[in-house]
Amino acid sequence: MSPGTLWVVAAAVLFALEMVTGEFTLASLAVGCALAAGAASLGLSLGVQVGTAATASLVATAVLAPWLRRKLAPPCTPDPIQSLVGEEAEVVAVAASGTTGTVRLNGVTWQATADSPLTPGMRVLVMEVNGARLRVLPAEASGAEVATREPTSRGEAFPPMAQPDQGTQGPSTPP
Repeated sequence: MSPGTLWVVAAAVLFALEMVTGEFTLASLAVGCALAAGAASLGLSLGVQVGTAATASLVATAVLAPWLRRKLAPPCTPDPIQSLVGEEAEVVAVAASGTTGTVRLNGVTWQATADSPLTPGMRVLVMEVNGARLRVLPAEASGAEVATREPTSRGEAFPPMAQPDQGTQGPSTPP
């Protein structure tokens, strides 16, 4: 078998294996083998063929594989807890302050705080999830946009919420 045929067979095997792995490294190596087959068909020496295969594989691994991963990767699955933002819940009980209490969301009871008074049976929108506590807004005020701020420098989606026992209401200011 000629060297050109061997390069073509190697490229075909690598492309076939790529179909199993799906991470584009083997496809990059197959590109190098295919280009080496082209060099062999031009009658270039074995050293030039190997050099072509190595160089093309390195370039394809450094450039082609990352580009293909970005373009063909499935979209990220959102964090299930953060996906609660924007959902509607019902106030179950209210604490003495009137702005803290518990809400039921999808059958689960959560602690909640609000910037305005809460009453049992009131429909509220989840504005923020901070651990096991929700910050909510009355559903009638749904004209207000659900918080969609960029992450802070610490990587948080929202700054920490003030706790009711700290004597403040609503979210604290970011550091």
